[in-house]
Amino acid sequence: MAVIKWQECYATGVAPFDQDHQKLVALINDVYEAIRKGDGDERIGELIQPFLVYAESHFAREESAMQRYAFSGYEKHREEHQAFRNHMDSLLKRAEREKVDGMALDLLNVMRQWLLNHILVTDKEYASTLQSVDLD
Repeated sequence: MAVIKWQECYATGVAPFDQDHQKLVALINDVYEAIRKGDGDERIGELIQPFLVYAESHFAREESAMQRYAFSGYEKHREEHQAFRNHMDSLLKRAEREKVDGMALDLLNVMRQWLLNHILVTDKEYASTLQSVDLD
């Protein structure tokens, strides 16, 4: 069972980044499966770590391409990535400190909502600039 099912409307038309987005969706679904099986709150940091590590490498690839090809929205995009990093760091620290029941599901929902909004709104903005270049 998946909490997010990849849909074509999520595609930016920039193949390497669409592949990254699909991997991030799969990682969110992995976290959801662990929560569904009852492993979430006990191991939240461990469960979310693969998503955060992959997201970090994805952000670096996106930001590098945006700079290289002079995307005008680079600075705003980079700031959005940093805001997500800061928010997730704060939530994970709170989860470890307070051990609140249901925190894993709350974190999963934050990740899910942020990723979908980021893809559908922010990432779509670079599509016209980056679709025509070879990023491989």
